[in-house]
Amino acid sequence: MKRIVLKKEDLSHCVEVDLAEIRSKRNELINLCCRLNFERISANKKIALKSNLIEVERLKKELSMLQECNNLLKKEKELIFSSAFIEKVSSLQASASSSIQAFKESFEGRAFTVFGGLSYTNLTIKLVKELLPRQGKVVPERPVEFENMDFATMDTEDSTGAIHNGSTFANMTGASPPSGD
Repeated sequence: MKRIVLKKEDLSHCVEVDLAEIRSKRNELINLCCRLNFERISANKKIALKSNLIEVERLKKELSMLQECNNLLKKEKELIFSSAFIEKVSSLQASASSSIQAFKESFEGRAFTVFGGLSYTNLTIKLVKELLPRQGKVVPERPVEFENMDFATMDTEDSTGAIHNGSTFANMTGASPPSGD
């Protein structure tokens, strides 16, 4: 390995460097780096903000479409239920006395859910007319007649809201159960 020996006279040609100038240049570079870094962060923030706004708009559109679909589904369900219900009521009106038991069986639970626990004797076309005019359906004017009904086979409500069958009601009050409306 070759050994290099520098003598004092060999360094005489070196240029003296001002340390203050080096510090000044160093500070300029640091400031420049800081400024560039700040600008890069600001630019990234703007890009992120813009992409966030685009994403928000996209999500708003999707939400709007979902709400529209949901509304259409609700309307469709209402129309299906209404037309089915009106068909049932129409058949009941045609022969009220003979089909009342079938109506009770087919609407057991469902009719009570919809109408909030009304007794069967109170379920008339008049009530249906109040509930379904917004559906745009034609509802017959004449209420269902309950003249030939057998009250012994039907449930009725007393003043406390308790459900009794016809014979219990008659025994309890000494009178026939309420009719019609």
